[in-house]
Amino acid sequence: MTSRVVGEYAGLFALLLFILAATLKACKLRLPADEVWLESLGPEADPASRAEVELPVGVTDRRGQFVCGLEAGDFRVFENGRVQSINSFKRENLPVTVGLVLDTSDSMRTKHAEVFAALFSFLESINPRDEFLIVNFSDRNSLRSPSNIEFTDSLERLEQLIRCHPLEGETALRDAVLLAMERVKSGSRERKTLVIITDGNDNASRVGCDEVLKAAGKSSIPIHSLEIVDDAAQGGDSSEFLAQLAEITGGTAHIAQYTDEISERGRQIARELHEQYTLVYRSTNPGSHGNFRTIRVVAETSVQSKLFVRTRIGYTV
Repeated sequence: MTSRVVGEYAGLFALLLFILAATLKACKLRLPADEVWLESLGPEADPASRAEVELPVGVTDRRGQFVCGLEAGDFRVFENGRVQSINSFKRENLPVTVGLVLDTSDSMRTKHAEVFAALFSFLESINPRDEFLIVNFSDRNSLRSPSNIEFTDSLERLEQLIRCHPLEGETALRDAVLLAMERVKSGSRERKTLVIITDGNDNASRVGCDEVLKAAGKSSIPIHSLEIVDDAAQGGDSSEFLAQLAEITGGTAHIAQYTDEISERGRQIARELHEQYTLVYRSTNPGSHGNFRTIRVVAETSVQSKLFVRTRIGYTV
């Protein structure tokens, strides 16, 4: 084979290599952004398995009394049945940013005294370092407020914000909960929570239950509710929705009818906010975005083997 022929073959081979490299580069550029990111990190970099999960955890004994003084070693966390290592542990009574979601619709007019009984019983039991965001709501228009959100730790200012809103209009409960979940994230306290006080009716929301429950499943914010009703045996049309919110987020759902009972539920919610622990772990489970992962937390000590734990039932990646 002459040198001329060899040179032609070499040139052709180089051209083929150039075309192949350009083709591969073009293919890579057409990959979706998240796939390129995954490719750059390698096979161990599935972001769904790197999620950091924060759990608010309440622990009670057989009598329903809160159990204080537990250590990280007293807890075991399971995600999809797999044991997880606790990376961070914080004890109870940390200050909280509380989003107070208050139903100020016309249907609450006859329950005005009961609402204040619940609120002030709740406020009597708070941590002085807590801060509050008030979301008064009736219909959708009542939720249109300036983007400059006001948080306050002054009880005097809090009372002004509570009392100044008229009781009128229809009830957009689900819209208010969705808005409050987003706004409370701007609070300065380490823990965040929502407390809803309502009669449980909803006749004006734009969003459905599924949308709010999905957002709650992605959040680490416990949601507590106190439903003030005329008939405690029936509740309002949103009783099931409020119970689902509590179950998904590790909160509680209370239904009460009489003033004394309502006041006690307000104090109970305040205790639930502060007599709890915070556990943080980094998930070791592989999976893809959109999947729901179940969570189970077990607490036991050498002297208390039967403890009851309340926390989120899981989360959506």
